Amino acid sequence: MDLPAQFKGESPVSWYPGHMLKAEREINKKISQVDIILEVVDARAPLATRNFRFDNISTSKPRILIINKTDYIPEESLYEWIDYFKSQKITVIAVNKYLKNASKLLLNLIISEVEKLKFCTLTRVLIIGVPNVGKSSIINYLINKNKACTGPVPGVTRCQQLIKVNDNISLVDSPGIMTPRIDNLESALKLALVAAIKDRLLDRLLIVEYLAYKLKLNGSCQFADFYKISDMDDFSDLINKIGLKKGKLAKGGLIDTGQTAIGIIKDFRDGKFGLLCLEHPDVAI
Repeated sequence: MDLPAQFKGESPVSWYPGHMLKAEREINKKISQVDIILEVVDARAPLATRNFRFDNISTSKPRILIINKTDYIPEESLYEWIDYFKSQKITVIAVNKYLKNASKLLLNLIISEVEKLKFCTLTRVLIIGVPNVGKSSIINYLINKNKACTGPVPGVTRCQQLIKVNDNISLVDSPGIMTPRIDNLESALKLALVAAIKDRLLDRLLIVEYLAYKLKLNGSCQFADFYKISDMDDFSDLINKIGLKKGKLAKGGLIDTGQTAIGIIKDFRDGKFGLLCLEHPDVAI
């Protein structure tokens, strides 16, 4: 199905504050001191949450792609993405907060890559990704502690941190780094939905309209089911019905559509609408 016109065009936003530029420069300076790279992406948008500028950092370092937050997407979508990345000759692993052996699986994969390196006894592993893909959570899996700061908004980590995993492996954490320019409007909408960029940078009603479109495209009636309203094609009617259900009323008894949209975006991030992947490997071809 062709993408509706309202979701097409150039991205109206970019989010590349000074600390990201500083972090990118630091990574470029210190990449020679790193042995392996862990790149984390969000399972709900595995391509939109990749910063392809990282590909220019070093082509000689082994890289492991971690698809995180897989509990938010259907299994068939996850398998399709794993197959896609493997077809690109990328070492990939899928994890989520409910996977009890995530720590063991990750550590074993890192060790297997370390064993391929000659004369490497003290290994430094750089962890990279755009904001809010769960880099700090990955670190916590590996060290079985809560040393790394985590948070539900982009931009929690502001500087590089060196964190010891064991006597042989240390992790170099870095702030989430976006590209200076987001490719297009649809990519920006995906990034806003998964909180990789701040949703206030875009029209929140457009973000919710895009979410409703993706849910319907996937044959889901989760909007209507969750809010206990009749399904309808008209987005204005939909947002007003949901606003009324949520009690988001402004002066004069009108629906506060802005606050309604904020609530819907939060409900999506909390997984209230069931399992949904915003991308399919076909978009990568």
